[in-house]
Amino acid sequence: MIVTPPTHSTRIAGEVYSAELIDFKPKPSHAKKSVAQQLGLRYERRALVHLAAELEKPVVFHPAFRFRSEGKQFDQFAIPDALYISSSNVLTIFEIKLKHTADAWHQLKKLYLPIVAKAYPGYEINLCEICASYDRGVQIPKATIIDLLPAFAATPTDFFGVYLWSGRIT
Repeated sequence: MIVTPPTHSTRIAGEVYSAELIDFKPKPSHAKKSVAQQLGLRYERRALVHLAAELEKPVVFHPAFRFRSEGKQFDQFAIPDALYISSSNVLTIFEIKLKHTADAWHQLKKLYLPIVAKAYPGYEINLCEICASYDRGVQIPKATIIDLLPAFAATPTDFFGVYLWSGRIT
């Protein structure tokens, strides 16, 4: 299958030699954001609240990882939108986008997965994009719309989960 290229330049972790979860919270950016960026961040904040309500254990919002990878002399940092470890030791990495995009797959598969797999060896890892709208024209391998978020996050899968959520907090 041909994968839709990312719309933005996305980082790739490459071969990760070491990775660890660190206690770090980035300072908020004061750079002026476009209307689309503001809407996306608003959706992300609401989706994180929804995610915490849907899953039984605490969800880690914006976990920070320090990692070393091939060809890089210095430490690098990566912060996925959320992580969740189920009671069955399945770890799910979440990327939240207002609109379904190949960027989410590229970020999850090529950046966060190698880092999290190195930081949490022995865990089964699921990848999930949360979005408000789905575009079937975006080509992503094994993309599957999921209805039950808790069941997806508790069971190892070999597909890319896409969870559609309107953005309405009930």
